[in-house]
Amino acid sequence: MARVFVDTNVFIYAVDSGEPEKRDIARASLDELAAAGELVTSTQVLQEFYNIAVRKIGLRSVVAERCVREFARNDTIQMSVEIILAGIGLHRSASLSIWDAFVIQAAIVSDCEQLLSEDLQHGRQFDQTVILDPFRA
Repeated sequence: MARVFVDTNVFIYAVDSGEPEKRDIARASLDELAAAGELVTSTQVLQEFYNIAVRKIGLRSVVAERCVREFARNDTIQMSVEIILAGIGLHRSASLSIWDAFVIQAAIVSDCEQLLSEDLQHGRQFDQTVILDPFRA
């Protein structure tokens, strides 16, 4: 069974009515991964999702919370001090934003073969984890 880490933007597109094409792709990806038991995310991603969904997408707080509860039914990595410190090292060595480095490090330590994200460089690899943009044409 492959493990696939999902970044915040994929979850956001799944609820964004302003981007119907990306919404459909995100929902199909999430449904497929969840059904196969392959979807992995982190507490950081869930926090970012809630903030963006309420502040930028305009979801009601109760709806965004319901989404977080649903997404958290999948394998959710707790952001430990070890992940944070390793993420800081990755931030320095790979010239990534600190938040992207934390996401990548969480994917690495959770043994994910892929990391789905629109915000990171498609095809770039960190250890065994390859970044894939699910919205790429």
